[in-house]
Amino acid sequence: MNSPLQERGSASFYYNLNFKGVLDYQRRFNGLHDVKAMAYGFYQNLNKAGGGLAYKRLNSGISAAYGYDDRYLVKFDLGYSGSEQYSRQNRFTAFPAVSAAWVASNEGFLENSDLLTYLKLRGSFGKTGNDRGIGRYVYLDNVTLTGGGFSFLGGDNVNEGQVANPFLDPEIITKKNVGLDLTLWDNLALTFDVYKERTENGVTSATSNTPEYQGIPLGNYPRTNVGIYENKGYEIELEYTKELNRDFTISLGGWFAHNKNKVIFWDESERASDYAYPIRTEGYPLGQQWGYMVDDHNGNGYFNSQEEIYESGLTYEIGTPLPGYLKYYDLNADGKINDKDKVPLGHGSLPNFFYAFNGGFKYKNFDLYFMFQGIADYWAMDMSNGRVEYRFEGIYTEWHKTAWTAERYANGEDITYPALSAKKNSNHEASNFFLEDKSYLRLKNLEIGYTFNVMNGIRLFFNGQNLLTWDKLTHDIYGPEGHYNGGIEGIPVYRLYNVGLSIKF
Repeated sequence: MNSPLQERGSASFYYNLNFKGVLDYQRRFNGLHDVKAMAYGFYQNLNKAGGGLAYKRLNSGISAAYGYDDRYLVKFDLGYSGSEQYSRQNRFTAFPAVSAAWVASNEGFLENSDLLTYLKLRGSFGKTGNDRGIGRYVYLDNVTLTGGGFSFLGGDNVNEGQVANPFLDPEIITKKNVGLDLTLWDNLALTFDVYKERTENGVTSATSNTPEYQGIPLGNYPRTNVGIYENKGYEIELEYTKELNRDFTISLGGWFAHNKNKVIFWDESERASDYAYPIRTEGYPLGQQWGYMVDDHNGNGYFNSQEEIYESGLTYEIGTPLPGYLKYYDLNADGKINDKDKVPLGHGSLPNFFYAFNGGFKYKNFDLYFMFQGIADYWAMDMSNGRVEYRFEGIYTEWHKTAWTAERYANGEDITYPALSAKKNSNHEASNFFLEDKSYLRLKNLEIGYTFNVMNGIRLFFNGQNLLTWDKLTHDIYGPEGHYNGGIEGIPVYRLYNVGLSIKF
């Protein structure tokens, strides 16, 4: 069809105004006593795209630090912050913190050691706050009048939306940390930290114990400060640099972090006793996924005939199965497949392990640098566009070429996907069939350079980003981040190549 060209455009506008003031004091007395102090204030006014009322935050605080003979260090902090997300009487909160350290390598019995160059033991304890994720002005009722309708009170209808909680407070996070910094032989540095965070006053929806039949939509119920969460883990960083001779220097390093979190309390009602898992929040990581388990006792996890469906004796309340559909476990043995049979899948919304390692060397005028990064023990439900086929009446990709058909099953061919459908059915429920290991290792950066002995040094270099990725995916249609950015519709992680020339004057 021929049609004239049309020009269309759109624009969005937002602004972020920041005002900051800092006052510092620092002095050393008698060569032994170090005193530092600071006072600060920070005001933020943020207006997001689309207009509306601006977000406003005010952060202020003071800190004082004392050090004796570069060996014993202590610091006190007191923050005082406010957010317009809360009512006036609850808008501002104080957040104290204290930290201390001992630089053991500056003690007389260690300061001349050829082996131990630096050793610092440290610990900290403090509180911070969070005002995000609660919605706008949750301390105000949202009640509106609309005209033109029938009402026993007159010509207006009363629409009750959000129910207020004027006593809502910020989430309070108590943080504890102990660690050490160690350097050996002046070229091997180790940093180790162990931490634990406990969030109290966690904001919940106040509906876990509320039945739907009481009259107010559950989404309108006030938020409350009853949630308790825990986050703990450790981090290790190791760096080694050595000048082997006048022309050759090498460096190697690595970083590793392990983190686990869980919900301690959510005011969660225990479901009926016929649920396979009556509790689905407390005791589990944040973002815990739930779904069905595929029953693969028949060899492939599909109903391969109508007779097999009849013989199962199961009633699927999530959609009537057909030959080629996934089989699910009836975990509570009630003869029905429904929400009561769901199980925890994966380990929450975050990886349990993060790691990276880097290195390089310089030989005369030639230099090379590389960095790898990765995550491990991270399982995510991938039901993005192209992974499931029913959206938009059919989006078919490589996965679906080997979908179940009676002919493929009869011929003993490879089957990696249930029977296709242009409409949502029981196949498209969250289950371990769509659970994928998103662990990966990626060559994040690589740079090679050569410096010419002219002028003040002219360096020619080539570098690349995201050059190689090793993962545990069962496909190569998109990378490990694909389920987050829309599957086949998302923007992939691009490889980037650069060639440059650096000239110093």
